[in-house]
This record gives sequence, C-alpha cells and structure tokens, in this order.
Amino acid sequence: IWIEYVQYRIPYYVSLNSIEELRNLFERGLSSCAVHLTDGSLIWAAYIETEKAILDGLILNYNQNNTNKDLKEKILQHVDYIVTLYRRQLSIPLRDMKNVYYKDYNEFCQQYKEYLPSNYTEKYDLVIKHDYDLAIQHLEKCEKFEKELEDTKRSVATYRKYIEFEKEPARIQCLYERAI
Repeated sequence: IWIEYVQYRIPYYVSLNSIEELRNLFERGLSSCAVHLTDGSLIWAAYIETEKAILDGLILNYNQNNTNKDLKEKILQHVDYIVTLYRRQLSIPLRDMKNVYYKDYNEFCQQYKEYLPSNYTEKYDLVIKHDYDLAIQHLEKCEKFEKELEDTKRSVATYRKYIEFEKEPARIQCLYERAI
C-alpha cells in the first residue's frame, strides 16, 4: 500500500524545495514497512531510486552551470544521503539484499565515485559491509521461519515461534501485523 501511495504522491513534489516533504513521506513509509522481510525492500528501492533521480537532476544542472559551488555541495550532500540510505537498508535483514549490496550499491558507488568523500572506504564501506554481514546472518535464521510459514500455510504456532525468536521491536510488530 505504501508503494502505491508514494507513487501517487510523487508528482506533487516536483520542486527542489519539496524534497524534504518527499523524504518525510518516504520515512513514514519506512517506519511502517521497512523491516518487512519479504516486501520491505520495495519501499527502500522506491526511495533510493527517487533520490537517484533527484541527484541526476542536480548533476545535469551542475554540468550546465559548472561555476555553481552551492550546487556542487548539494550534489556531495545528496550522494552522502543516498549512501546513508543504502547503509540503513543493508543493515536490515531483507530478501534480495545480496543483490542490493553486490549490484545496486556497488554500481551506485562506481557511477558516482567522483562525488564520494576521500575517506569513503574507512567511513562508509567498512561499516556497511559489517552491518550487511550481520543482517545476512540474521536473514539466514529468519528464512527458516519464512519457509516454515510457507509450508504450514502461515500457522499461528509458526508465527509465535518466529515472534519469540525476534528481538527487534519493529520486526516483532511487523510479524504481528503479518500474522493478523
């Protein structure tokens, strides 16, 4: 539902002045469904793709007017913001996160490497890889419950075991909502 709502609302945020409002909308969506193991990656992908489109617009504008230092600073900040989104996403166990890390995130870093900070590897990449590895470990444990849910046609007993396993309040809430 959040994906459809966000897609419906995006045309209303066409100016650079409304980027913050658009981000607030996505953040509301993330607070609702970002940790959903099977579908959470959809809202993350929509958010990141929207931010990339904004970034491409900033870069196009900058390339047409190279002397604007404020615009260059906005580009650097925007790249940093997108890397932070990837960091947040890759720290959450979600299906398809291997593809996000090995394809989407690395492609983004390659495409925009001239805008990454010089201390990028120490400041971001190592932290992201560490958080990603922890999320993958948790994902592997969760996948056992997901498989059991599929095999038992979403039994209450399986949800109960899954909920008892989870420690993160947001994921527990998400599981309760899925069970209902």
